[in-house]
Amino acid sequence: MSFELKAVQVQVITTSDGKEFSSMEEAQAHQFAIENAEAISGVVDSYLNTRGMKNRNRKQKEGVASDVIGFLISQGVDLSGVKAVERTVFDDVVEKAEATATDATEAPADPTSSDGKELF
Repeated sequence: MSFELKAVQVQVITTSDGKEFSSMEEAQAHQFAIENAEAISGVVDSYLNTRGMKNRNRKQKEGVASDVIGFLISQGVDLSGVKAVERTVFDDVVEKAEATATDATEAPADPTSSDGKELF
């Protein structure tokens, strides 16, 4: 039985937040997102507020819009002129509170099985 020993060099690129990447392109894209997070989130919030997004729909659109805005900024598009738009539509907190109240008022389940034997 014979063995062959090989030495392999592994290159790891670390970004400013401590994440490690194996390729320079991935590391640069992540570092760009870190450095431009504030600019990206401002434009995305303005877009979502203009469209009146709320609840789950807002969260779903936020991810896609962040990716698109990040891409545009990385390509050199100047979005500094985008005006901030005040949020006028907010998540429906009342629906969640009503659902919790309904759950609390329901009668507890009968702890017996269908054949009359105690389950607990």
